[in-house]
Amino acid sequence: MLQFILRSENRLVFCLCLLLIAGMGMSVLFDYNLANAVDQKSYWGMAQLDFHTSQHRKYRFVIPLLAGGVNALIQGIAHLVRPNSLAGDFSLKFSFYLVNLSICALWLTIIFKYCRAYGLGRLAALIGLLSVVTNRWTAQYVGTPHTDLLFCLAIICMLYGIKTKQSLFLFAAIFLGPVSKESFLFAAPVLFFSFWPYWKTSLWLFVSGVLVFFSRYIIDTITQQGMMQSIAADMSIISYIPSQFARLKIMGYWIELFAAFGLWWLLPILERILFGKMPRTLAFFKERYVLAFLLTALFQIILNGEFARMVYMLMPAYAVVIGFAAERIISHLRTTVLKA
Repeated sequence: MLQFILRSENRLVFCLCLLLIAGMGMSVLFDYNLANAVDQKSYWGMAQLDFHTSQHRKYRFVIPLLAGGVNALIQGIAHLVRPNSLAGDFSLKFSFYLVNLSICALWLTIIFKYCRAYGLGRLAALIGLLSVVTNRWTAQYVGTPHTDLLFCLAIICMLYGIKTKQSLFLFAAIFLGPVSKESFLFAAPVLFFSFWPYWKTSLWLFVSGVLVFFSRYIIDTITQQGMMQSIAADMSIISYIPSQFARLKIMGYWIELFAAFGLWWLLPILERILFGKMPRTLAFFKERYVLAFLLTALFQIILNGEFARMVYMLMPAYAVVIGFAAERIISHLRTTVLKA
């Protein structure tokens, strides 16, 4: 992964992503009120080594512990840069911001490379990347004590590893995914569409499962809670599904879903109007691993219940589709200009 970052093009894209999302995340950081968020309170407490929290969020410990470590390093100087308008523990809030900013920039860089893996030129791949950078949830996840970006990183590592046949990224997905979010269990079957033989995929998923079980055992011992209680809490999410479907009756919720993709969806529509067929997009969606990913993602979106937020996991595929449309439109414009 370090070698991946050190390559010149990847390094430039990584730095560009940092520049683009730093200010967006900072604006959320300044306006965010932790008192109104249940999930983020859990991660905040875990960063301070308090695991007596939600039965399922307590296992998403990677980002909280990283933020706690960063906080220990910068706590002494954080007061020097703290804005007067911000109350509370600015040092820990800023530590979450730094951790999520770094993870997000890496995630976006791999999305760019994923677009390039489909033969997109740099400009089209950058346009695909911008469709993700400018998404409302990108700023939200960077600027708040959240852990979803690690899950997104595991997903793109899986997709990129399958497409480019690079084992390093498959290993990253297998070992990051289960500790980022429990629902990665439902994304894991996509790994069986990789270039690995089934036995190898099964073996490493088993090893990852053993490590996850061990980490959960330690956390359950600390909190003095049985693992079955956590499993019951995970299963209780199903009870929220009917109420989430009921929200679809509200027009404002459809607008929220629509807004999750920004206005970049206009590019594929314009491509369809100008050229009729969309062969590259259709070929992309017909790939077995992509189809498997979309089906498992749909299942997770329904299972989680928060449709508008969970469609964010589709961003790698969205970036590719936007890139296809952008490249075709750019080529058409160039041809038109040359003829003129």
